[in-house]
Formats: sequence, structure tokens, C-alpha cells
Amino acid sequence: MVVTKSVCNSHLMLSVEGYFTASNIVSARQTFEQVPLEVDNTLLFDLSKTELIDSSGIGMLVFIFKRIKHRKQSMVLLGLHGQPRHLFNKLQIDRFIQCQDSLESFLKH
Repeated sequence: MVVTKSVCNSHLMLSVEGYFTASNIVSARQTFEQVPLEVDNTLLFDLSKTELIDSSGIGMLVFIFKRIKHRKQSMVLLGLHGQPRHLFNKLQIDRFIQCQDSLESFLKH
């Protein structure tokens, strides 16, 4: 798993590439725990290059979402597809975390 941070139109973007699983989260835990403190507006979580996510990945996203929400900020998931999209739909995560097909659709919205 490769995690990169960038800024897009004053929004912090975190991109996850590869497998977002328990074995991979350990190496990026510090980044994930710090991100909510760095958000000034909206955290964009780009999952367009995420091939697989497991319950630990979902748990980390919910953990970050709760911290973001507590700080009166917002979080948007971008680019869900394949197995991650299927799992998010099954768990109805889009009922509490906003999801957009792409960065472009978020910026238009």
C-alpha cells in the first residue's frame, strides 16, 4: 500500500494505492492518525487506486471520519470501484460518509 498526501483547491487529499488491509495499515498508521489534525476544510480520500479493502481498512476510515466530524470538518471518499465499492455498498457506508465517483465530480458538486 502506498499512501500519498497532497492539497487540491484547499482540500487535503489522501490517496491510497494497492491493498488497504490490516497488514498494510501498520506502516501508515502514523499518517492516518495525524491526518485529521491537518485538515482545514475537507479531507478527500482518493480510493481510485485501491484494489482491495478489508475490515481493518474500513475501521481506519471510520476512525478518521469520526475524528474529522468531531472537528466539524468533512470527509469525502473518491473513486470507489470493484471490491471496495461492493463492500462499501453492502455496509451502506455512503449513508454517513459522502462518496463521489471522482475528484472532478466532487469539484463540480
